[in-house]
Amino acid sequence: MFRRYLILFLAVICASFSSDLVQAADRLVPSSYPTISAAMDAALNGDRILVAPGTYPGPIGYLGKQVELIGEGGAEVTILDGEGVLDSIVLIDSVGDGARLSGFTLENGFGTSCGLPLALCGGAVLVTEGQPTIDNCIFSENSASRGGGIHAEDSSLTLLDCTFNGNFANQGAAVSLNGGNTTISGCVFNANNSYGWGGGLAADFSWVTLTNCTFVSNTAESGGGFFITESTVFISDTLVENNTAVDSGGGGVIDEFSTAELNNVDFISNSARLGGGLAVTHFCDATVEGCLIQGNTALEYGGGLYSFENFSTYRRTRILGNSAGLKGGGAFLRIFADPLLENCLIRNNDAGVAGGGVACIEGVSARLVHCTLDSNTTAGNGGGISAENLSIPELTNTIL
Repeated sequence: MFRRYLILFLAVICASFSSDLVQAADRLVPSSYPTISAAMDAALNGDRILVAPGTYPGPIGYLGKQVELIGEGGAEVTILDGEGVLDSIVLIDSVGDGARLSGFTLENGFGTSCGLPLALCGGAVLVTEGQPTIDNCIFSENSASRGGGIHAEDSSLTLLDCTFNGNFANQGAAVSLNGGNTTISGCVFNANNSYGWGGGLAADFSWVTLTNCTFVSNTAESGGGFFITESTVFISDTLVENNTAVDSGGGGVIDEFSTAELNNVDFISNSARLGGGLAVTHFCDATVEGCLIQGNTALEYGGGLYSFENFSTYRRTRILGNSAGLKGGGAFLRIFADPLLENCLIRNNDAGVAGGGVACIEGVSARLVHCTLDSNTTAGNGGGISAENLSIPELTNTIL
């Protein structure tokens, strides 16, 4: 009896081991499989699909499998073309963290219906499940309602060393996130255009860690570089430059009950109606530390910073050479927002009407501790700082 059970046990172990060996296969396109879809149909969890240089059509589905899809020659010579068809180029729906997309240019994708209310999502890539990795890819001229380049829905995405050029959407022209826990590192967001929120990135109900990225020349109605709402976000070592918003946050917007930590982020030469560099609004809790806000422009209020209804903290941040058409050349603090500015340098900013350095309005009780306000100008009142409508700023050990 014991011998029979031992033989059965060894048979099960051998079968499992053999299965693992079978799963670790490389499937070559087009030398072994004529199309990527044919290779995906045959693939098992753990396989790699290695794609030779060339141009290949979508759509491509992962079929729930944990498979690595790799362009062997890299993104410059391995292209996935959506051909403008009403579909995402790639659909990733793999449970677990084994799915990967690497080394492709994805272009001319148009999106797949998802979410509530229904919208076209993920022009190039739609992620609906799991914890996939997308690395060393180029996303160019894709479009959708949400996420012209990528939309991730209730997923945890790792996005590494990718470039997004000229994508278009209503929300998140390059990348849109709804739910999940996403890590973005080493990515470039360039010249993407959203006619709603987030020219580069839009995130709602999400947890986002973003490091070593560049947002340049993106445009949107609000949040030219990025738009974060009802989310938790950590942004560090990132450049946000020359982005434009029609309404608020030329560089970026932190909005509606979000929690944000920004460290060593440079907002340079961005523009908007409100908050040329950065807008922090609607009951957010933001900590902005060691950042540079320089050379930004607001048509009306807050050339560098626009702070509205929040209790955020700004430490060791330089606010330099920004301008506003009306008030708050450096910073505009409004409506019961009681921010703390500590060890900040506010210099060479200009406002047309009031508050060349800082403007406080509508019940703001801002605290400025160990700050320097120097060489700020206005044609109206308060070259360094202005306060009106029941605003009572508190200055401690601060140089004017």
